[in-house]
Amino acid sequence: MKTIVVSLDVFLGYSHYGAMGRNESVVIEVSDEVAAELQSLQEGKDEELTNEDIVAAIEQGHTELQDLHDELMDRCAEQEGLHWCLEVDDCIDDSLEPAFYEDVENGEYDPEPDDEDDEDYDPDDPDYETCRNNYLAWVRSHTDDVWFMAERLGVDLGAASDEDNYSYVIEKIG
Repeated sequence: MKTIVVSLDVFLGYSHYGAMGRNESVVIEVSDEVAAELQSLQEGKDEELTNEDIVAAIEQGHTELQDLHDELMDRCAEQEGLHWCLEVDDCIDDSLEPAFYEDVENGEYDPEPDDEDDEDYDPDDPDYETCRNNYLAWVRSHTDDVWFMAERLGVDLGAASDEDNYSYVIEKIG
């Protein structure tokens, strides 16, 4: 097994301040066969390999690169989903409240009141309104599982995703 370092780039649109995006470098293990193919594609090239290079190689019959390409595009989609899960604030209570009660019932979340000094708080019968901010912080702390966050926040990860906005660059093949 070999490792590669890949820079993932996700274009998220424009705001009042200009273009928005997310960039993350990841280290991924690949088979010796995939690493050798990447190295052969890199030979004689002045620039680093991009997703366009990998797609072109796959179209030319290098199907051993398909799983890597799919994984990298999935990681870009997760980065986009993470952005929207961390940015969404409006209209989340319709999804967040039932998720709160379900997570408490399943033992996944130990409710904590937002105000430590809340004399009316009953730990045996926690209510969403009393614990909302702490629960929201707990949900958003799961940055390693964007699907977990999206489900609880009511974010449809497929609605905004567009692979045309994803790109990657293979920075190092080791």
